[in-house]
Amino acid sequence: MTEENAEDWFELGKYHSSLNNSRNAINCYEKCVAKNPYHYKAWSNLAAEYFQLKSYQDSIECCKEAIKINQHDKKAWLNLAANYFQLNDDGRAYFSFHRASILGSKKAQKFLEKAEKMNDKMLNSEMIDVTSEIFEEKVKKLKEEELKEIQIKKRHIPKVPKTDDANYDEVLQSFLLEIGNTLIINTGGVISILELYSYIKSNYPSFDGKPTDIVDSLKKLEKNKLIEGIKNLDEGNIIIVEFIPSELSSDIKAILEIAAKKDYITYDDIISEKSWDHYRIERTLKFLENKNLAKKVGSYLKGEKWYFPNLNKNN
Repeated sequence: MTEENAEDWFELGKYHSSLNNSRNAINCYEKCVAKNPYHYKAWSNLAAEYFQLKSYQDSIECCKEAIKINQHDKKAWLNLAANYFQLNDDGRAYFSFHRASILGSKKAQKFLEKAEKMNDKMLNSEMIDVTSEIFEEKVKKLKEEELKEIQIKKRHIPKVPKTDDANYDEVLQSFLLEIGNTLIINTGGVISILELYSYIKSNYPSFDGKPTDIVDSLKKLEKNKLIEGIKNLDEGNIIIVEFIPSELSSDIKAILEIAAKKDYITYDDIISEKSWDHYRIERTLKFLENKNLAKKVGSYLKGEKWYFPNLNKNN
C-alpha cells in the first residue's frame, strides 16, 4: 500500500476501529501521521486506540499532538481527560473534561454531571491548566532545537509533490492551522498574508510554496470553519487572515472595562452585563490569562474568580 496518501490510511484506520481491531487501527493511523504529521484527527483517533489498550501515556502524547495542531478538537480533550482520570491525575482530568465540555462534547458534559451527582473527588481538586503545559513543552522543544545551527534547516513541512494536489492541500492546510495556533500568542490571531508567508519562509526554509498556495489553503480552512477567515483591508491592498474571531478584541476591551470597576469578576458579572454565552466568556478570559492580564482563582465547583492585578482602579 505504498501509493496511499495520508487520508487513505486515515480511512483504513477508521475501518479497523469500527471492527474494534485496535492494533491494526494504530498501524494505519501511525502511517497517516507519518505522511502528514499535521493530521490532528488521526492523532486524536490514535490516542483513542491507545486508550483502549490501556497505554495511557502513549495516548496522552497523541492527544497533545492533536491539540497542538487544533486547540478546539473536543475529541482530543475528552480522550486526554479520560487518560488523566484513569491515572488519578484529578487536576488535569478536571480541566480537560471542563475544556471538552466547553467545546461542545456531550460525553464530557454528561460525565461532569454524573461526577457532581456522585460527589466524585475529582471535583474537589484544583484544575491544572493543561493547555499551558502542552504549549510550554512545544516552545521549550523549539528553543532546544534552535541551539543547533543546523536544526532550523530541518524544520519543514513534509515534502509532497504538487502534482498530488489532494495530499499537498491536506498537508498545507494542517500545517497552516498549527502555525496559526502558534502565532496566536504574539499576534492575537490576526496577521497579514505577506507577514505569514515571510514568517514561514524564515522559519521553515524548505517550504517552496507560493503566497497563492497559502491563500487557497486558508480559504479551504475558512470553508471548513477551522479559522475565522480571510479579509481584505484598504480596498483590497492588504489581505489578512484571522485565526480567531476579530470580535475577540472588542470582547477583551469589554471585560477589562467590567474588571476596572471591581476587585475581581466572575462569570455571573459578565453575563449580567453582556449576556454572552459560556464559550464566549471562557475563550476571552483564557486569552487574558495567557497574556498574564488576568489571574484565575478558585475552582469550577467552588466558584471561579478572575483578578486583574495590572489594572489601576479608582475605588
